[in-house]
Amino acid sequence: MSTGVSVHGDSWSTWAARNVGHAELYRSQVRPVAYHCGMQSAMANIKCSMSTV
Repeated sequence: MSTGVSVHGDSWSTWAARNVGHAELYRSQVRPVAYHCGMQSAMANIKCSMSTV
């Protein structure tokens, strides 16, 4: 899905997907929380005998 907004010829979603993971704020603040939430969700699924694949 494209918003039609262009950043140096790329759609916004393409640019963001390529660049947001390299930002210091993302690496230091967002990624650890995302990993923590993902692990909590996976453990909850395992405890309920749900597949996590």
